[in-house]
Amino acid sequence: MTPEQVETEILKIVCSRFMRLKESTPRKRLVVKFRNPEVISGLAARGMMRSVGSHGDESYLPTSAAFASCGDDDLVGFAKSGFSIALHAMKNLFEVEPEKADFTYEDLLNHARKMYDVVDEDLLRLGLYLSQDFRLLNSWGAQADGITITNFRISENIVKIERPENQWDEQSKKRDHQTLPYAAPAHHQHQHDVQAQSDIKGIGAHFDWNLIHPEIVRIAKSRFETNHFADAVEAALKGVNERVRQIFVGARGEERDGASLMNEAFSPKSPVLVLGDLSTMSGRDMQLGYMQIFSGSMTGIRNPKAHGNVDIDATRAAHFLFLASLLMYKIDEARIETSIPEPAVQRQIAAPKRRAEPLSLKPRLEFERASVPGGGDWQRYLLKVKIENDGDEAATDYRLDVYFPANFIDGGGHVAMVGQCDKPGYTLFRVRQSVERIYPGDKTGWLLTFHYAMPGKTVRENPEAFDVHVIATVFSGNMKPQTLTVPLSQLMMRDSC
Repeated sequence: MTPEQVETEILKIVCSRFMRLKESTPRKRLVVKFRNPEVISGLAARGMMRSVGSHGDESYLPTSAAFASCGDDDLVGFAKSGFSIALHAMKNLFEVEPEKADFTYEDLLNHARKMYDVVDEDLLRLGLYLSQDFRLLNSWGAQADGITITNFRISENIVKIERPENQWDEQSKKRDHQTLPYAAPAHHQHQHDVQAQSDIKGIGAHFDWNLIHPEIVRIAKSRFETNHFADAVEAALKGVNERVRQIFVGARGEERDGASLMNEAFSPKSPVLVLGDLSTMSGRDMQLGYMQIFSGSMTGIRNPKAHGNVDIDATRAAHFLFLASLLMYKIDEARIETSIPEPAVQRQIAAPKRRAEPLSLKPRLEFERASVPGGGDWQRYLLKVKIENDGDEAATDYRLDVYFPANFIDGGGHVAMVGQCDKPGYTLFRVRQSVERIYPGDKTGWLLTFHYAMPGKTVRENPEAFDVHVIATVFSGNMKPQTLTVPLSQLMMRDSC
């Protein structure tokens, strides 16, 4: 296949998996299938796919550009219809609720039901998800998967849209002519004084302020467009600092500034601004990472601009403004925590009750059901497997073996599939890990996911089809292997085990 054909196939897989399973697509799966990491990275860099997860464990969600370029008319139709429905409903909601700033998905759904006789919730959620690519949301919050938007603020620019039904096609035309946030100068000069003027005319003329957080636009735009680049960056980061300071003072009643403010406001141990699920290791890692980004921005960018005569050009100023914009959007997404952990609670977290077996890893299963878009009576079933450390010691390595009924394998090409095994009627899946630590009380992410679809009639009339077992066993060091055996029928009733 040509590189262009490979790109199209990758986008089709990412969009299809998103629509069928409401899941991101692991990078490793794409690398194994297409053996072209550079093309995959290029699609993400050009904004065709949205990267989620940490480095080394990345996966991808589709953007509106991915749907538009995936080459599948059905997927494009779903995306275009969903976006049109969501846009109509958001525009009308913004106009009839002028006093309200914060909306939830339920607000949008209820309003859409007033406008349409029948509302397809899958399409509405898809349209709301895609709206972030069209700069129609000032800010939004989403579930941990990054897919389901739960709350949002509508951009006032939505009132400028006269024909919402044409917005998808108009954006596609723009995308054909523009792949970067701003167009580079046509002629590159190497002399510093000439370069500065070239940057001003090139970047300054084509800089897309719609990509920048509205508060950063308010603070920095006039400075940037009058060529005061260092001043624009300093003002933008002072704006970030002031917004965090106000939230911190309101929650804790204490004054802080700069790096020390960021280290306390975003501390993984007792944060005021919470960015993820702190009960998981990945959530704490994300909290720590953004704390360091906020703190480092104050120490390495804001302070030198404030205390020294630092000269930067338009290109570097644009880089810093995008960073300040990201920080503002992360503040929008954060949950504000006003309670301060009691010392006794902190001691309890730091020193849990000792167990007889210090190292204890256990498998955990979760079962989900969801309708298949356009699938009639068909039901989609999803089984996910993770590991939980309920012992007192951190695990430095583990092996997870899952025996899954062969009749239910979806044939999607699982990387972890071992194949035939000693249990008739089963297929063995295995995951090994010798790098990631699992600390006491932590859980891994989903290590294996099994999905399959069956007609609802089969589920209702032949429940014996689910009288088969899933067998998951965890091995780690000298620990006695921990095994969980659960019938699919039991999972269907309990959802998790």
